[in-house]
Amino acid sequence: MAWLVERRASGPGLLVPVQVTANPVEDYVDGGAVSPDGKYIAYLDQTGLYVRTIAS
Repeated sequence: MAWLVERRASGPGLLVPVQVTANPVEDYVDGGAVSPDGKYIAYLDQTGLYVRTIAS
């Protein structure tokens, strides 16, 4: 029983939202995706497609 309680306490952390773009209203982000390893983000806005590093 102690193992079960300890496993719950050490589970995954909470997800915290982080702003990764600062586009103006007229150049809104139309779509996006995060790489499987969580190091990159790709997003599409009115001016093109961008890939950014989000892990440092």
